[in-house]
Amino acid sequence: MQLEHWLAGLVSRRLPVLPNSRRALGRLLAEGDALSLEALANLTLSDPLMLFDLMRLCGSVPRLEASGKLPAVEQVLMLLGVDTVRSRFAALDTLSVASGQLDADVAEEVRAMLGRGRIAAQIVKGWLALAGEPRVEDCFIAAELYNLPACVYLLDSNTLTGKPPLQAAADAFGTDYPLLLSAFVRKLGLPGALGALLGPGSPNRQRGLLKLAVATAEGVDQGVWRAPWLAGVEAAASLCGAPLDDALEVVQRAVLQVARSGTAPEYGFAARRLIALEGAVPPPVPRVRAAAAIDAVRPDAVIREALRHLANDLRFSRVLYYRVDPAAACLRLRFQVGVREGEPLARLAPELGEGRLLSTLMSRAQCLFTPAHALEQLASRYGDVLLTALGPGDKAFLSLWAHGVPLGLFVADNGPGGRAIDAATFNQFKALAAGLPGRTSA
Repeated sequence: MQLEHWLAGLVSRRLPVLPNSRRALGRLLAEGDALSLEALANLTLSDPLMLFDLMRLCGSVPRLEASGKLPAVEQVLMLLGVDTVRSRFAALDTLSVASGQLDADVAEEVRAMLGRGRIAAQIVKGWLALAGEPRVEDCFIAAELYNLPACVYLLDSNTLTGKPPLQAAADAFGTDYPLLLSAFVRKLGLPGALGALLGPGSPNRQRGLLKLAVATAEGVDQGVWRAPWLAGVEAAASLCGAPLDDALEVVQRAVLQVARSGTAPEYGFAARRLIALEGAVPPPVPRVRAAAAIDAVRPDAVIREALRHLANDLRFSRVLYYRVDPAAACLRLRFQVGVREGEPLARLAPELGEGRLLSTLMSRAQCLFTPAHALEQLASRYGDVLLTALGPGDKAFLSLWAHGVPLGLFVADNGPGGRAIDAATFNQFKALAAGLPGRTSA
């Protein structure tokens, strides 16, 4: 199936909304001039399908696009006017099971995905509040709509493949989901502010927390006992500058709030998994096989883009990316900036043996800053040849995980004896961790 052809077919379509949403909408519209825009805004936010319909209208109104930011939904409704909103929403259909068109199990999965989008929105809202960010509307709406392309694909295909829905949608069009999402936002005329958040761009705290919130909400179904899931919440807590317990409390509150909304029974699925996990913990995936699978789905372009960001935007004069070789239990240099051909560092394959600092660093997804005065001491204590080969000066390390297995290691510095790495630069380096696809899965 061609992505552009599929998207072109969606341009003139209106998506149906959840049955409970449509019934509540009918009651609100029947109030005539007494229609409460606050109640209508809350209803719109409870159903990502309704929110999507409103955002399409919002994207076509120049005065709403002019600021480059998304107003609150109630404000959008006020600016559009009661008559416009009434006529727009009155034409919405109901999402219903129909033989040969929409199977019950597919409809259930779509409703569950919409619920996870609502959870992600509540999570990013709470995390941004922890971080002291005054504006949350853009990220809230972006999180709620993140799953929409996969939902629409499921509705159109009426097939469950056994793959995670976002992966199934991306695979169907031979692309990555972020690229599918970006094309979806652009082609269907959604506001430019959404495209700025969901499309390609340099990592920042808002984008990082948005991706982490989506991954956290999607990961509840796979089990919150998993180290990768908790590592994602830890990364969010670090970006927020808040304790891990506070970040976890935001997640729990979001899951329970969405479950209690009553919008759809499937909105409570995540709460059941969070409160009372049933069944045995699944066995771990063999690491060599998992690492091979990661290489197949994560193009080198992602890593190269990260290297460009570190070298061009953060001004590191030397950046290295080492790939984990599980069979040889070592790291192998895959990409680099600032290393001359024939230099010993280019040929080095650091071991991941017992008691090595690199082994500890690669034990989970994390960042490490080593100031110049501590580097020699660490090299002597742990015996890692990489620390010696890098030479003197401040160093920044980032271990990259995906799907619960170590993938590789970024090393950034300004060369032997080069300029120091200041706190602001290292904070931006840490923000890269949250912005990398797959990093939030670790």
